[in-house]
Amino acid sequence: MKKWLYPFAACSLIFILASCQEKPEQEAAANEESTVQKEDKDAAQNDSIENEDKNQSQNENDSEKENKKETEGQKTSSESEENNGTQELTAQLLKQELSLGLPTKEVRSLLGEPNQKVTSDKDGKTMWRYDKKTVDGYSYNAPGNRDSLDYESFINKDVQLIVFVGVEDNKVNSYSIYYYDEQGVPKNYRKNDQFEKTDTMQ
Repeated sequence: MKKWLYPFAACSLIFILASCQEKPEQEAAANEESTVQKEDKDAAQNDSIENEDKNQSQNENDSEKENKKETEGQKTSSESEENNGTQELTAQLLKQELSLGLPTKEVRSLLGEPNQKVTSDKDGKTMWRYDKKTVDGYSYNAPGNRDSLDYESFINKDVQLIVFVGVEDNKVNSYSIYYYDEQGVPKNYRKNDQFEKTDTMQ
C-alpha cells in the first residue's frame, strides 16, 4: 500500500469507530426516552383508573345516600300513615275518644257521617246513629226517624257496633254504644250529664 493512503485509512477507521460508539448512545437515549414515556403513560393510566374508582365510589356513596333518604322517607310516610290511619273501631276506643261537650266535627273525624239523623224519643233532641261492623249489604232506616234500635239485626250480628250520639249546639250531650265484648256478650254503654252505665243485653 502506498504511504499516502495511510492517513486516509486511519481517518476512515476513526470515523467508523466513532459511528459505532455513537449508535449505542443514541439507542440508549432512545430507550431511556421510551421508558420515560411509558412511565408517564402508565402514570396517566393509573391516574385515570384512580379517578374512575373515585368517581365510582362517589356515585355509590351518592346512591347509598339517596336510597337511605328514600327508605327514611318511606319509613316516615309509613309511620305517619300508621299514626294517622283509621284504628280498629271498638267500644273501648269510643269510650276513650267520645266525651260530653266534644265538638261534632271531632265526632265526624272519628266516625264519619252518620248513617241516619234521628230524633230522641226521650227529649226530642237530635241524635246521630252510626252502624259499624256490618255484614255486606246491611242497611237500616229507623221508622219515623226515631232513635230505635235494629235489635234483631244486632242479636243476629248483622251489625255488631251501633252508636247513638246526642247532639246539641254542635256538641255532644250524650252517647250510647251497643257492642259485643271480648267474650261475645252483647252490651250497652250509656253516658250523659246525669249518669254513666253499662248493661248486659238479654
